[in-house]
Amino acid sequence: MNCNEQKQWQIAMDSEMKSLKKNNTWQIVDRPKDKEVIDVKWVYKRKNKNLYKARLVVRGFQQQEYIENVYSPVGRMQTLKILLSYSCKNNLFIEQMDVETAFLNGYVKTEVYINEPEGYETGDNKVCKLQKALYGLRESPRAWYDCFNKFIDQLNFVRSNYDYCLYVNNASKDSIYILIFVDDRDLLICCKDKNKIYKVKASLMERFSMKDLGQIKHYTGIDIHYNDKRDKMTLSQTQYIESLAAKYNLENAKLYDTPMESNLKLDQAIEIDERIKYRNLIGELLYISTGTRPDISYSVNYLSRYQSCYDQTHYKYAIRILKYLYKTKDIKLTYCDDIEGDTLDCMVDSDYAGDNIDRKSTTGFVIRVYGNVIFWKSHKQNTVTKCSTFAEYTAMSEAVTETLFIKNLLRETFEVELEKPINIYEDNSGAIAIAKFGNFTKNSKHIEVQYHFINENYENGIIEIVKIDSNLNLADILTKGLEKTKFLRNRNALRLI
Repeated sequence: MNCNEQKQWQIAMDSEMKSLKKNNTWQIVDRPKDKEVIDVKWVYKRKNKNLYKARLVVRGFQQQEYIENVYSPVGRMQTLKILLSYSCKNNLFIEQMDVETAFLNGYVKTEVYINEPEGYETGDNKVCKLQKALYGLRESPRAWYDCFNKFIDQLNFVRSNYDYCLYVNNASKDSIYILIFVDDRDLLICCKDKNKIYKVKASLMERFSMKDLGQIKHYTGIDIHYNDKRDKMTLSQTQYIESLAAKYNLENAKLYDTPMESNLKLDQAIEIDERIKYRNLIGELLYISTGTRPDISYSVNYLSRYQSCYDQTHYKYAIRILKYLYKTKDIKLTYCDDIEGDTLDCMVDSDYAGDNIDRKSTTGFVIRVYGNVIFWKSHKQNTVTKCSTFAEYTAMSEAVTETLFIKNLLRETFEVELEKPINIYEDNSGAIAIAKFGNFTKNSKHIEVQYHFINENYENGIIEIVKIDSNLNLADILTKGLEKTKFLRNRNALRLI
C-alpha cells in the first residue's frame, strides 16, 4: 500500500469487501475465549488489461480442528479433451463462464472464526464468525462444489459417475453438457442448440454471480481456438511457454529441434545442488506435457526421476526441453471432425529395462477419440520385468485399463455405443499372443494376476489386439528419446501441427 499504485489496489480491496458483505460471508462478534481465531491476508494480482484484483484469503494451515470430508472433485484433463473432441466431431457450440467469488457461495458447516481484514478493522477486540466459505479455508472447495451440484441438479442435469465434474441434460433432442473445474471456477456449456445454452446461462447467472465469457478461448491455462464452422479446434500453451522462456532468459539462447538426445542416460547426483530451481522447472514442464504437448512427455518424465538427486547436468537437460518448447511454441494440438477411423483406439509401447539405474521399463500409450489425441501417458513401471514381452504386456494392461474407463464415460454420458471391439495397437508379437490366447507358460507365471484381465476382455469381444509396425506406433515417442527424423514423424502423426 506504499507503492505508486496504492489507489488501484485500494479500489480492488474495497470491491472485494463489498462482495464479501453482499454475500453475508461473516458476522462481527466478540472474540471467543475457547475457540481458535485464524489469520487472514490480502493477496494481490494484476491481471490482463491492467485489471487489479485483491483477494482476502484465510490462512487455512492454522486450522487445528479436524474436519471430515474436505475433498472436492476436480475435473480430469482427459474428460476436458473428450468433451472438446466430441464437440468438434458433432459441431457443438462451446461457451464458457466464470464464477465470481465462487467459494463465497458455499456454507461453512463448522464453527470458524477469523481476524478482521487488515485495513478494515472495527476495533473493540472483534472477530468475524464465518457463515460462508472463504478462500484458503480447508472446506471451501467442497462447500462450493456441494452448492453448485445441488443447484445444477435442480436444472435436471445428471452427474457422470466417471467424472463428478461432468454433467449432462438429455431431456430433449440436443443434449447439454457442463464441465466445471472447481479450482479455476470456470465452467463450459456445450450444446448444438445455442438457445439452450443461453437458457442455462440465464439460470446460472440468476443464482450465482457470473461472467459470460462467450465462445471458449482460454480454459485451465490452455489457449483454445475453435473455428466458426465448429469442425476444427487447436489447443496450445504458447503464452505460458513464452512466459517461462522470459523467466529463464532463453530469448536469445540456442534452441533445439528435439526435447532430448536419443539414448540419453543420466546418473544420480551425489549431492543435490540447492542453488538451482530444478523441481520448479520440472513442475512447469509437467504442466505443459499433460496439457497439450505429448511430444515432451517422455523427456519430462525421465528427468522427473531425479528430483531427489539432481545437479547442474540434470538442470541443463531440463532447460533443453524448455528451449525445444520455445522453438516450437506455435505448435498446436489439433482436433478435426473429418478424420475417418475408429471412435476409440489406443497405441501402446514399452522400452524394456530402459532405466539404467534400476533396470525398470517405461510404459507409453496414446488414446484417441474420433482420431483426436485425448490422453497420453509416459511413466516408469513399478516392477522389474524379465523380458521385453512382459514389459510390453504390463504396459498394455495399463493402457487397456484407461481405455475401458474412457469407453464407459463415452457410453454413459455421451451415449456413444461402440459397435466394434476397441483396437489396441501393439508391436510385440509375444505380448499379443499372451493377451489373445492366454499363453500362461512357465515363463509367464510370475506375471501378476491383475494384468491377465486383458485376455478376459479380448475373449469377451470388448477389445481387439492389433499388430502394428514399430515405425507406425505413435506411443514410441513416449518410451524413449528418438532421433530427429523419427521424432518429427511421430510428432506430426499425433497431430501436433
